[in-house]
Amino acid sequence: PIAVNAGAFNMTGGSIHDNFGSHGGAITLTSAAAVASITGGTLSGNTCHYDGGALFMASNSSATVGGTAQLTGNVSGRNGAAIGMRSGSKLVISGSPTITGNDCTAAETEGGTTMGAVSGFSAGNYGTVTISGTPTITGNTYKKGNTGEQTADLAVYSTTALSVGDLGAAASVGICSPVAGLL
Repeated sequence: PIAVNAGAFNMTGGSIHDNFGSHGGAITLTSAAAVASITGGTLSGNTCHYDGGALFMASNSSATVGGTAQLTGNVSGRNGAAIGMRSGSKLVISGSPTITGNDCTAAETEGGTTMGAVSGFSAGNYGTVTISGTPTITGNTYKKGNTGEQTADLAVYSTTALSVGDLGAAASVGICSPVAGLL
């Protein structure tokens, strides 16, 4: 996988596919000084042992997934089948990216719930997601404890962890929360 420790990674086209990593199957932001902008191209078929099948965001890092980017068919062993986020990380999803067909159903539950395509780690330890435009974030799967496979696309732990901007009519986003009564 591509590791970004300090500085920026920009992807406007091409493909990063069929890689394996510990955290982040395709791209790993390893520090708060790391930034990624993925506005085109495809991240597909990547696998990670822990968090972020396509992209892993360390604490306080930031990333934008937008334009026509596609994150499809990625697998994580714990959280964030497509994007795994640590506390303080900031993710902006805008434009019309596609995040679909990502999976963490074989994930370690570690006594709790693994979450879907875009996910933080646990209650009180989450990044923030700002979403706008006409993204498609659907058809991603996760496992909730021992209850089996479920669909979850954008997992949030508090109302302050999600900011929904102006979504177009073509937007398709499944939002879930393990916190009872939040959504």
